[in-house]
Amino acid sequence: MPSGAPPRTSDTWLSFTVSGQDAATRVYSSGVPGGGRLVSYWQTPGPEGAADSRRLTLTVDEEVVAARTASLADGAMTPAAGADEIVDTDTDGSTTTITVTSDSTAAELYLLPVSAPAAADEEDQGVLDELWSDVLDLIGASGSSASDEDSSEGDGDVNSPPASSPAPTAERPDPGSSSDDDVCPVPEGDGTPAPASTGTGDEVGDSVSDESAAQGQADDYAVSDGPSSAPSFSRATREDAETTAGPCDDRPDDAPSASPSTGTQRPDLVPGDWESGASGDPDGVAALRGGQPAEIATTWANGGTTGIDVPQLQDGGEYSEENWDASLIVSVSPFEEGGSWAQAAAGAYDADWRQQLTNVKKGWGEREGNLYLSPAWELNGNWFPWAVTEAETADFHTAWSRYRDLQQEILPDALLTLTFNRESNGYDGDARDLIPTGEIDAYGVDYYNHFPYASTAAEFEEQLDDRDGGGGPKGFSAHRAAAAEAGVPVVVPEWNGSAKNGDSPAFVTGMYEQFRTHAGPGAGQVAAESLFEIDKDGGNWTLLEGTKMPQSAATYARLWGQSADSDLPEQQQ
Repeated sequence: MPSGAPPRTSDTWLSFTVSGQDAATRVYSSGVPGGGRLVSYWQTPGPEGAADSRRLTLTVDEEVVAARTASLADGAMTPAAGADEIVDTDTDGSTTTITVTSDSTAAELYLLPVSAPAAADEEDQGVLDELWSDVLDLIGASGSSASDEDSSEGDGDVNSPPASSPAPTAERPDPGSSSDDDVCPVPEGDGTPAPASTGTGDEVGDSVSDESAAQGQADDYAVSDGPSSAPSFSRATREDAETTAGPCDDRPDDAPSASPSTGTQRPDLVPGDWESGASGDPDGVAALRGGQPAEIATTWANGGTTGIDVPQLQDGGEYSEENWDASLIVSVSPFEEGGSWAQAAAGAYDADWRQQLTNVKKGWGEREGNLYLSPAWELNGNWFPWAVTEAETADFHTAWSRYRDLQQEILPDALLTLTFNRESNGYDGDARDLIPTGEIDAYGVDYYNHFPYASTAAEFEEQLDDRDGGGGPKGFSAHRAAAAEAGVPVVVPEWNGSAKNGDSPAFVTGMYEQFRTHAGPGAGQVAAESLFEIDKDGGNWTLLEGTKMPQSAATYARLWGQSADSDLPEQQQ
């Protein structure tokens, strides 16, 4: 881009300009817990004879400290070391301007606000302020540098994104070995252990490269049908989680343990078989994978009376009996804004739940597929009115029992599913304590490629046994272990990559291997998964036409049955 060109991206917080030779500088940013941005940038080769680097000027509407990518050592943030690559940082207290060089080496830069984030517990704010000050002092002294070893070069591909580094907030316990079966043993139908990644060449993914996608992206946020924000835990919770013995069965002896449900099971599935589908555009996904039809879809009913009426299942609805005859995951709201689990435990919503279940039964009709009913999905997050805090656990269990009784009376053939977000954002404790003993038929988890992002097969494998800041399951193997403990199979109502983080076919391959290797109806096995295929948030989650994740789309097509390369979607121009 020629010198003096206007800002090419702006999101009210971050804007940038590029000066130097006419070659594409690629920039994207993502939010980090506590505020600020993680900015990744790199430069495609310029014209022959051009300079090797260009100046990239970042302007932020806040006073921030700029730091080269830092690393985590034993849970502690340490600054990167090496030659200084930040040319200049200037602030007037309300705006900060950072100038860096951008060349063919991918690089990352943290832009952290001077003010500390709000603590999950108000009592911890003073401690967090001190910690934040220590972090700023640390990176301010020597954080504005990075060596070649610290910058991620995508295995030599100049278009490859840098690997996402953890933000300097929640410390995590050491997950121990990443072995999927040795660390987190889960009962399998045939006892066959999961193989390591096949290494099909999908390990390196390209980041978003077109200009329309190179916008400064805001923090991930949750909506009625999508991914969530970054996690936050109090200092006390994180310290408590660090005392756990290991990544799997490490709760105290007196912790509640779920027993197998007495509800409807999956007689149609055998070990090695799972239902695969998509939300949003099941037909489009079927075409992507060579005409293999979606066997299951996901829909959401919340907001006003929608959560009670469940109109998408009624006559003329998107998933009415005449329009959809396969299995379905129906996520329904237990209550809306102003409601509470204390009121639910006291029976305040019994009439609404009875009507909701009656409407689901009416809409489902006589279909032969499997109906997974998921009330209060992503309850361990902090974005829905039904988010559960640790103090509300007892009320939640009482309320869930009330709902279970009604479901068994009105819709006994439905598979009642407790669906978690990949990691807890609002529940300040071990999310496994939310599992109602003997009162679920399936364990759900919405699983997206972020927090942390996995760009390679090795990173995906390393994350499988991860725990979140409260000690609860975060990696996919840890969630399967929790489902095994509950005695029920796993359902994945939502999963996909995240284009703003990058194009990671390795994540798609990793998920496929988890589904394929652990498929079946047994405890801890994968009974169903539904790709989140909805074009929203600037196309961040779609693999269909105009996808910003073409390598992921091609990998999905190949693994799920696509054979005609000419039918693969092209990257958005």
